Amino acid sequence: IRTDYDLCSEGLEEYATTHQLWDMIKPLDWALCFGDGAVEECECTNSRQSCGRSLLEKHGTGGTLDHQAMMEILRDHDSGICMHGGFETTASMVSELKRDGSTNHWMMDTAHPCQNKYAIQDIVLEEDR
Repeated sequence: IRTDYDLCSEGLEEYATTHQLWDMIKPLDWALCFGDGAVEECECTNSRQSCGRSLLEKHGTGGTLDHQAMMEILRDHDSGICMHGGFETTASMVSELKRDGSTNHWMMDTAHPCQNKYAIQDIVLEEDR
């Protein structure tokens, strides 16, 4: 999300200002204000973003990036993608978008992808009703 959000909880920006998390000069950066850990531009090799990119590249280069690989990535602890503790992964979704326009979606509506199973779900868009 970082700075690109449309809605936020009432009082969020005031809270960030009051607690000296935001200077009101630059746009409020959600991850920088409320995140746990280094979220600068995430160029360091051990950042969550950098580790995630490496995992995606590993599967992409090897031609193995499919829904199973994405679920594996979302369960990864070493990268910090699967989070436990103060900030936790609260839900998880993997979508397969095929060239023929068909789709498959797997969701988990519980915390900790590492401990739970994804279930295939149908998604019905409003315009399809």
